[in-house]
Amino acid sequence: MKKGEDVVLRRSISGVSKAVTVRAHVRNFHLSASDIVTGISKVPFIVILSLTQIRAAGWPQGAPAPAAPPFNVDSAIPVVGDTLVIKGAVRTVKAVDPRAVNGIVVRVHMIVEG
Repeated sequence: MKKGEDVVLRRSISGVSKAVTVRAHVRNFHLSASDIVTGISKVPFIVILSLTQIRAAGWPQGAPAPAAPPFNVDSAIPVVGDTLVIKGAVRTVKAVDPRAVNGIVVRVHMIVEG
């Protein structure tokens, strides 16, 4: 991905942080006036990234196999609770939407906040 910016994707595995730097498109999530009135204080971001750099780095090394079905989960796909460092600030992944082409996940859309 040539456009976008570098972000650091992190996952804690048994107390050890695994990290990989990837290119991503980062955009502000647009809040409505009613969202602002109800007191949403943290502006979420929409982040789109490719799995190419993640897979090339072998991230996250040492990830345990899933304990519940489906057992063939691709550990390279970010999960809720992973963190991203965007412009020096740590943000938490709140939602993940993997996008597949011909049955292979090629990019991931996420909502992050923090």
